[in-house]
Order: sequence, then C-alpha cells, then structure tokens
Amino acid sequence: MLLFLLFISFTFSLSVEPINWTRDTTYNNVVSHIYFNENSQNKYTAALRYDPSTPLAITIDMFHPKLSQKTIKVTASSVVRPQVSMSTSKLFFLNDGNVEVWNVSTASPTPLKMLTLTGVDKNSPLALLEKNFTANKPSVFLYMCKDSKIAIYDENLKLVQQTGFPCGRYMSVGNNILAVKNTTLIEIYTVGSTGALTVNTQTEITGTSESVMLDPMIVSKADIIYSVVSDQKKIQVNSPNNYKTAVFIENVTFYDNTAVSTEYAPILNSLGCFIVVGRLGAKSGVNEVAGAVTVYFDKYFTSGLTDPKRFEKMHEVNGTATYFYKGYSVAMTEDTLYVGGKVNYLTNGSLQGLSNNVTLVTQKCCTNGKCFCQEGYYYVDSVGKCLLNVAHKKNRTLVYILAGVGIGLLLLFLIIIVVIIVVMSKRNEKKKVDEESGPILVPSAEGEQPKTDDFKP
Repeated sequence: MLLFLLFISFTFSLSVEPINWTRDTTYNNVVSHIYFNENSQNKYTAALRYDPSTPLAITIDMFHPKLSQKTIKVTASSVVRPQVSMSTSKLFFLNDGNVEVWNVSTASPTPLKMLTLTGVDKNSPLALLEKNFTANKPSVFLYMCKDSKIAIYDENLKLVQQTGFPCGRYMSVGNNILAVKNTTLIEIYTVGSTGALTVNTQTEITGTSESVMLDPMIVSKADIIYSVVSDQKKIQVNSPNNYKTAVFIENVTFYDNTAVSTEYAPILNSLGCFIVVGRLGAKSGVNEVAGAVTVYFDKYFTSGLTDPKRFEKMHEVNGTATYFYKGYSVAMTEDTLYVGGKVNYLTNGSLQGLSNNVTLVTQKCCTNGKCFCQEGYYYVDSVGKCLLNVAHKKNRTLVYILAGVGIGLLLLFLIIIVVIIVVMSKRNEKKKVDEESGPILVPSAEGEQPKTDDFKP
C-alpha cells in the first residue's frame, strides 16, 4: 500500500507530455514496436504499425535481408501496449492482455487459432527467450504478467509456471538472466533449462530522478542491464561481473524543451554489445520533438568495468520534422538499423523512414553473427570473452616494425643530409679564406725587398 501511494504521489508530481501521434500529418503511419531475435534461426525483423486515424487496424511487417517481405493483418477491439516477439517458427502478438500466434515458417504467415491466450495483465510486458540449453535443441519460453506475478509459458502458450515473483512495468531477458524493473528496483533472476526462475540478486537505479518510474530497461544478450534515466540525460549500466556497481552512458538527450513521456516506449534495444537508444523527444534544428537515434558500442568484454572509453558512439540518425518521435521504437540487425516513430507508408508497400543501412558500422564489431567485440578481437563462447585476434596482432606488430624501420631510415637520411651540408659548408669556408688571402710572398735575401713568387705552373 505504501508503495502504491508513493507511486500515485510521484505520478501527479511528474509533468510530462503524453505521446500524440496526430500532431504530425506529413507521415501517415506509426511504428510502435520492432522486434529482432538475434538468437533465432529466423532472421526476419517484425515491425508493428498502424495509421493513427485507424489505430485498431494493425499491420505487422516482417523484413528479411534476402527474402521477400511478409505481412500480417490484425483487427483489434482496443489497443493497449501492443507488442510482438518471434521464435524460429512462430510470431507472438500481445495486446490488451490477449496473445495471438502465427506460424511464420511458411511463405505466408498463418494464424494458429488454437494457440490463443487471455487473462494476461493489460499492460503486461512480453519477454521471449530462445536458447539451446542442449545441443541443437532450442527451447522457447515466454514471460508475461498475470495477476501482477511473473507467468512462464512455453512456445505453445502452455503455462509452465505461475511464479510468486512480482511483475514489473518492464521485463527483459538476456542469455542467462531475466530482469524486472518496477519503481527504482531491478530484480534479477537466473533462467534454468526448464524456463524456471531462481533469485539471483537485485540492483537499484541510483541518484535522484523524477522520470525513473516511467523510464524503460532492457537486458542485452551479454546479460548487461541498461536502464534509461531520461530526465538526467543518462543510461545506467549494470554488468554481470558485479550487478551492484553502476556505470553510466552520459549526455544522452532524450528530450529538450518538452519532457516527453517514456512510459512503455520501447526506446532501447541491443544487438550483441551494440546498444540502440531512441531519443524520442530530442530537438533537431528548429524541429521540436523530432526525435533521434544513437547507436553505442559497449566494450565490456575488452575494457575495464568503469573505463571512461567503454561506450563508443558509432552512429546517429535524426528526425526531420516536428513531432516525428523518431526512435520511439528501435531494433538493429547486422545490416539494418530500424527506427520507429512516424513513418510514411508508400503505395509500393515500403515504409519510408524506417530502415537505415549500418553495414559499415557492424562490420567493425560483428564476426560470424556475433557482435560482442570491437575490431581486432573475436568472441569465445566457452569462456565468454573477447580475445585478441592473433592475425590482427601479427599484422599490428608488422605495422609497428615497418613504421619503426621507416622512421629509422628517415632519421638516417636526415643525418646524411646534415653531414653533407656541414662538409660542404666547411669546404666553401676554406675556399673563401684562400681566395681572400691574396698572392703568396717569398722572403728575399737580407736588405732586399721581398719578391713575389712568379712561378706559373
């Protein structure tokens, strides 16, 4: 009860502007959620969109780097925190406490009407884990809120366990953990091979913030927890080697003159150690609340926990019009950065403003589908670390050797030039002295005047 009253008093003290998709009329669609499962064999990215004038007609577009686009149409009776997630063969759509499932392993997605679920909490988050707990045998588990507690389901929506663990506003799964954020606390659970949860530890958002209750949180596949603190312009980072210790990505402007609500906004996503940050309310030039997206790379596996150079800014995209809310939803693959908010649905079926090619960014940090190490390193699953690439080390050593040899030859050349200049200078001085001394006088006998030596060779 005390926590509830605290939440109520906080809510009324926080002054933020709610999202209003109708304020911009230049683009006709909203992409409110984007999902890509980097652990899955399904390399499609799902983008959930609708026209603000007809929000009950929802479209889920599925994009693939090589295959044809797929599309799913949904008619909803109401829209309450719609979300989508995917396993290798199935797509899950959660809206207003109801879950629908499609088979997406075929050319045209087909609804699995026998697999539906009702009774999930209306504003429940949706977290999906697909993992090979045993070799070549992937397991899929879904985590949602039911009666304010965490409920675990399998891929066929069969209840695995109704836990007694409290649910939260945000819930996200990494590789080995599930994190739940409610208020300023983040509860961390270890995920077992049956999908069951065991308490690991908890951590807390540090410092003073008025927005922290609404701000989102995610867990990356490296089991690193990223929590937005929008009014303080930073992201808190808690890492698996010590979840109690927090470091920060600083100077992240989520909004400028207008404090925009981040509640339920999926403005964070990850790909390996890439962190995609949607700055939905940022100003761009003269455009208020245009939004923007910034991509960082977290050098967690190769730098110290508190290394000031741990987070490197890699890429940025800015909104181009007022109230675009660019970055309201985000996702990233090895080829493409997907940016939600306002987009333009064109007659040819494409979405203008959604995708941005980031191949030149990811190729520096991705090897064989794993994006955990910066250039010159490679990731080893068995030890969970980035190791220096020997070939890269040899090449770097060779470069250093060649550079040293080059510098040595340059110094030698300069020394030779200096010696030549000095020798020539002395010769010129001697010649000048000889010329200035005049003819040589030869002494004569006593009493005679000296005579000049008239010898001519």
